[in-house]
Amino acid sequence: MTDYLYYWKMDEVKTYIHRNETLDYAASKQFVSKGVNLNDTIWLVTSLGLNLELVGKLTVSNLVSRSEAEGILNRRGLFGDESWTYAINADRGTRKIFRVDITRDSESFEFVDRKGNPSPGINVQKACDPNEKRFTFGQALQSMRRISSTSAAILDARISI
Repeated sequence: MTDYLYYWKMDEVKTYIHRNETLDYAASKQFVSKGVNLNDTIWLVTSLGLNLELVGKLTVSNLVSRSEAEGILNRRGLFGDESWTYAINADRGTRKIFRVDITRDSESFEFVDRKGNPSPGINVQKACDPNEKRFTFGQALQSMRRISSTSAAILDARISI
């Protein structure tokens, strides 16, 4: 099992909350290129102002096309592009989007490359500096990133509170 940090724009988060939907899927063109597999965990994050927020946890049970996802979930109008890959949540129907501030936690996140070697982290100080308006968490995390199991445990503890 591998853990990934995946950034959602606040608009996506608000759409889920407004529709009162459970987190049954996520869609991205990055899932295949980043090596996401069955049973991997995708930790969904967003930012509001200078804060980084954890908004969801998805354990991948299927990686499918949009039409296959619509069949599995028995609904149309899924968020995302027709060409993207859809990760279906093993816990579908049970988890809602939530918002937990993890700005301080992010300072200790450990990122790893495909081989499991350490990779550069987020420059949290720069992302939280109001004078650095051009550098945000959204920019720092625009590419989905693999995180260590230690970092995943920090996130898991935050949603268990």
